[in-house]
Amino acid sequence: MDEPRKYESIKHVVGVTRFVLDILILTYLLMSGASIRIRGFAENVTGSEWAAVIIYMLAAGALFKIIQLPFDLYSGYVVEHRFGLSRQTLADWIKDQLKAMAIGVPISLAAVEVIYYLLRSRPESWWIYAALTLITFVVVMANLAPVLLLPLFFKFKPVENVDLQNRVNRLARQTGTPVCGIFEWSLGDKTRKANAAVVGWGNTRRIIVSDTLLENFSGEEIEVIMAHELCHHVKNHIWQGIALQSVLTFIAFHVAHL
Repeated sequence: MDEPRKYESIKHVVGVTRFVLDILILTYLLMSGASIRIRGFAENVTGSEWAAVIIYMLAAGALFKIIQLPFDLYSGYVVEHRFGLSRQTLADWIKDQLKAMAIGVPISLAAVEVIYYLLRSRPESWWIYAALTLITFVVVMANLAPVLLLPLFFKFKPVENVDLQNRVNRLARQTGTPVCGIFEWSLGDKTRKANAAVVGWGNTRRIIVSDTLLENFSGEEIEVIMAHELCHHVKNHIWQGIALQSVLTFIAFHVAHL
């Protein structure tokens, strides 16, 4: 097996194993009564319904994180270094993990609080409002991610390569896809991988090109990659994905309601 296939195979096995383990943990929490005991602990600590939900989620989330951490460390750090892709030190990797938790935990807690509020206030129709809230959040974040979330992890600056700017602008005109500029994505501090993407929508749509791509690929090669990325927008793949995700969200919440 060649190196790229071996790399993908390892990442796939770790991802599937992690997913199966998550299902087993959830099943154990439900079938063993551990979930009820955690709930009882949360309710004994505070008389507030809102605070009880937070305590429960922090306790259950900590359990998941402790069990998942070895898989995350192996897949995100060990494997990346094993194949010579990562440039991060262990301290830098941990820093990124903590930063992601600092963003993800408050958002997750807020989402769960909204769901439980809807459960209490609209017991029959809560799932409709919950699905609509989640879908709205996803659409808004797709717009804000390039200017709000990504800069927390990476540095961006306008691409100074005039030839590349002209190539991208020509592609944007040919495809009728307006963009707010092309930006260099400081990926090289973390990895040797080359990447590019069209992110955002509306007034935040922009092309991001990693510094590793700019350093190691020709203008023609980058133009082909950008044509591929722009095609996702031309074919409305992003909105199709959001539409499919919306349908699945409604189904999932309705199943939970039943």
